[in-house]
Amino acid sequence: MKLTLSPDAEQIIQEQLQTQRFSDPEAVVLAALKNFAATPPDEFEIGEMQSLLEEGEESIKREGTLDAEEAFISGRANRKVEPLGEFLRKSPLADSGIEIQRKEK
Repeated sequence: MKLTLSPDAEQIIQEQLQTQRFSDPEAVVLAALKNFAATPPDEFEIGEMQSLLEEGEESIKREGTLDAEEAFISGRANRKVEPLGEFLRKSPLADSGIEIQRKEK
């Protein structure tokens, strides 16, 4: 994969390399991507999260909770797998000037 970085992205990578936490630029990018993948998007309006939490607590009072195994099985059955291209287009890196190309084997 070949990436073309904006000057801002290059500066961030250089700053991270200077911390000596990463061995090379690829390690910085990989850590950033793993962090991005593990972080849920912040798409809530002010107060919306609190409202959703209260709604969930009320639901627990009314309906109780699910067994963890039952919830896991139900969640897997309903999970939508997103194509990699769609995932990358929604990524914060999409507008960063980074060009992502598939590496030939």
